[in-house]
Amino acid sequence: ACAYSGAIYVLGEGVGRLFTSDVGVLEERAAIWPWVTLFLVLDAVFGMLAGLNRALGIQAWSSVCVWVCLWVVGTLLVLMFGCNIRETWHFLPLIYLLFDVALFCCSACSNWSSLAANAKSSAFNETLKGGANSPFAHSASGRTSRLESHSGETTLHSLLLAEA
Repeated sequence: ACAYSGAIYVLGEGVGRLFTSDVGVLEERAAIWPWVTLFLVLDAVFGMLAGLNRALGIQAWSSVCVWVCLWVVGTLLVLMFGCNIRETWHFLPLIYLLFDVALFCCSACSNWSSLAANAKSSAFNETLKGGANSPFAHSASGRTSRLESHSGETTLHSLLLAEA
């Protein structure tokens, strides 16, 4: 993210000239460009934290962060104090910094033990349902798995013993 943002910062004048030759517009671009590139870094951090929170299964908390940080706080700050493009771009990185901190707190304050137990339970349930890694899957030779009993049934007790 920093390398990408740094490259965008360095190439800023060229990017501006791709779209206009108006001196006033290019001056405004130069004034906001450091804030735009800082925003790019914070936006990349948001993407990583959002992915982490999705993987942890705490999307509901992430949506609360979006609502509060971006819609309530962010919108109010921009509408109240973002009188021009420069001021608006001064606020956007600050809003995203608040947003990133909130998303990080969601991840950091999660009950990691409970999440690990749920993930383990989910993987165990997939095994019971006969997924690709299921001990019930038949081998290419047609022989049954090591867990199948003589009567063709497997009990949960025998499965737990085999997994231990």
